[in-house]
Amino acid sequence: MTDYVMNTYSRFDIHFTKGDGVYIYDSNEKRYLDLLSGIAVCSLGHCHPELVETLYNQSKQLWHTSNLFKIELQERLAKKLCEISGMSAAFFCNSGAEANEAGLKLIRYYNNTNATGRNEIICMYNSFHGRTLATLSATGQTKYQKGFEPAVPGFKFIEYNNSYELLNHITNKTTAIMLELIQGEGGIIPATKDFVDTIKTIKEKNKEIFIIVDEVQTGGGRLGEWFAFQHFGLSPDIVTLAKGIAGGFPIGVMLVSERYKDILKPGTHASTFGGNFLACACALKVIEIIERDNLLMNVKTVGEYLKNELIKLFEKEEVRGMGLMLGIEGEFDARKITNESLKNGLIVGVSGEKILRFLPPFIVKKNNIDEALLILKKVRCV
Repeated sequence: MTDYVMNTYSRFDIHFTKGDGVYIYDSNEKRYLDLLSGIAVCSLGHCHPELVETLYNQSKQLWHTSNLFKIELQERLAKKLCEISGMSAAFFCNSGAEANEAGLKLIRYYNNTNATGRNEIICMYNSFHGRTLATLSATGQTKYQKGFEPAVPGFKFIEYNNSYELLNHITNKTTAIMLELIQGEGGIIPATKDFVDTIKTIKEKNKEIFIIVDEVQTGGGRLGEWFAFQHFGLSPDIVTLAKGIAGGFPIGVMLVSERYKDILKPGTHASTFGGNFLACACALKVIEIIERDNLLMNVKTVGEYLKNELIKLFEKEEVRGMGLMLGIEGEFDARKITNESLKNGLIVGVSGEKILRFLPPFIVKKNNIDEALLILKKVRCV
C-alpha cells in the first residue's frame, strides 16, 4: 500500500485509527497521550464532540460555492479574527505556506504599484516559513532549500535576535522584516525583548517597512494569548496563521492592518478552497470554545506547570518557550527520546535536529502532564 504514497516523509510504522481528547489510538487499540497535537494542529485535541457536530451539521448544508459568491461564515470569521487580533482584514487560504505566500505577494504588489524601489525582505537564519518556492526562499535553513535552487530573489538573512546586525542591514531597499516571534522548526527559540524593541524602533522611523509576523504555529492561542505579537507588544502589518485555528480542518489566514487592507484588488490573488464553509464553521467553533471554556488561561497555567516540571526533570538542560509551545535542548538524543516515548504511549516531537518539542492540545490537564512525566522519566533511563 505504501508503494503508492510518495516517499516524502520519514514515517513511523504506526496506523492511527481514532482519537478522543488528548489521546489517540492505533490499529492495535494501543493508546497514546498526544503532546504534539499533529504538530500544533489539533488545538482542542482529537474529535472534540462539538467540533465533530459542527462539521457534520455544516457538511449536510453546504461545502463549497467558490469565492465568486459571498460566504456569510467567512465574513463572520474574518470579523472575529480581526476583533481578537486588532487587524483589519483577512484573506483565507488553506495552509501556513499559502498564508505566508499571500503576505509576500501583497508586499511585492504594494512596492511595484507604488514604485517604491524597495524589494528586499530581511528574514532570520533558523526560520521556517513554508515549502513553496517563495516561502522556502524566505526560510533561513539551507537544508530545506537544497536541491530547489535557484531561490526566489529578494531575501536577505540575519542572525535571529541580533539587533546590531538587523540595524546594519536596513537600507533604502528594505521593504519588510519577516520573523517568527518563537522560531518553531528552528528549535523553539523566543525573540528577545531587545530584538523586538529594535524592530519597533525601525518601524517608527520608517513607516514604509512592513512587519510580517509568521504565527502559523503560535497564532490562535498556543502561547496563552490569541497571538504571539500580543505577548511582545508588537504591532505588525501582516500576520499569518494556520495549523490550530480550525482544530485540524485545513485553513490558512493572512491578516492585514488598516493601511494595507485594500492593496490587493480582484484578480491579484485568489484561493479556490480558501475560506470554504467547512473550514470557516470549524474555525468559528474553535474560537467559541476557547473563549467559553477559558482555554487561554488553561494554556498559561498548564503550560507553566509543564515547563516547571520539565525544568526539574531535565535539570541540566535548557527548557524554553511559553504557553504550550516548549522545547528542551541539551546533551541527549532527542530522537531516541521521542522513539522510546512512542513505544511507551507518549507522542512528543523534535524541532531542528536535537530539540525535544512539546505542543499539547489546549484542553490538556495537569494529570495528563503527570502521566507524560512518568513516561519521560522512564525513557531517560533507557
